[in-house]
Amino acid sequence: MNRIKVITAFLATNLVFAFSTTVNAETGTGSSYLDAGVYYSDIELPLNFEQEQIKALESGIVFNLELKFQIVDVRNWRPDRNIGVLTQTYTIEFNAFTRRYSVTNNNTGWQVSMSTIDEVSSYLRKIKKLPL
Repeated sequence: MNRIKVITAFLATNLVFAFSTTVNAETGTGSSYLDAGVYYSDIELPLNFEQEQIKALESGIVFNLELKFQIVDVRNWRPDRNIGVLTQTYTIEFNAFTRRYSVTNNNTGWQVSMSTIDEVSSYLRKIKKLPL
């Protein structure tokens, strides 16, 4: 059985002031599987927002979170094989009127609303059945 390795890099950028900051650029863990000819991944990321980033969001700064996934088939006796690369981008905003955070997946247009930054971190930390 081949082992699949998921390499993840992510970067949050503030588009308003062209300021970029790393949210927590550690590699995530996950597993990938093949279903009906499509590779899917379940990924867990070590994502935490710093206090300065939370203050910036609550001050009206919009963050874009870019997740870059690289799927590599790790083979014992042959060179590793690159299977694919995927980039997912999310927009994170805070609405001062409703006191809620919104997270939009820019690839799909799907948007969710959450009341705390911990919910946002938890939502972005676990990605299930991501097609590659």
